[in-house]
Amino acid sequence: MFVSDIGARAKKVLHAVVSEYLSTGEAVGSETVAHRYRLAVSPATVRAVMGELEDLGMLRHLHTSAGRIPTDRGLRYYVDTLLRVRSLSAPEQEEIRERLGPASDPQEIMQRVSRVLRDLSHLAVVVQAPRPESDAVSHLEFVRLRDDQLLAVIASHSGQIQNKLIPSMRLSLPAISTASTTISTAWCQA
Repeated sequence: MFVSDIGARAKKVLHAVVSEYLSTGEAVGSETVAHRYRLAVSPATVRAVMGELEDLGMLRHLHTSAGRIPTDRGLRYYVDTLLRVRSLSAPEQEEIRERLGPASDPQEIMQRVSRVLRDLSHLAVVVQAPRPESDAVSHLEFVRLRDDQLLAVIASHSGQIQNKLIPSMRLSLPAISTASTTISTAWCQA
């Protein structure tokens, strides 16, 4: 049986197990699923379905008498297929826009984003910018600003754009174009 083949009952059991696990952080037993989530089936039936989900690699249990916990594969299926996320209301969207406001400093933006996410989710939040050294350059271009100065425009795969001023020797436009093409070919990853 493939993961895409799981039936409605298995989806309900998986949804219940993941929801309970995310809420408590503990292994989830068949009694809890059968009664708390009102699936209209016996705990024995829930155990059988949990066994099928375990065979599919979506649940696991730490020892024989323990409840089940979701695996990475089960969590991925939950997020991709079972999780229903409501859209933000217009007032919620406006509040977020106001709280984030205009900012140009990346550190300030990250601090604002973490505060908004923390306040909305009531959870601990970690916001991390991509490390520049792990973000490949996708495009590089030189633009002449003055006779003695170039602007290097560097675009990364993550969408980051950086501009760097470079003092230049008095290069001709064809020489600048050749340098840009040569460096792009050698260093930029498609």
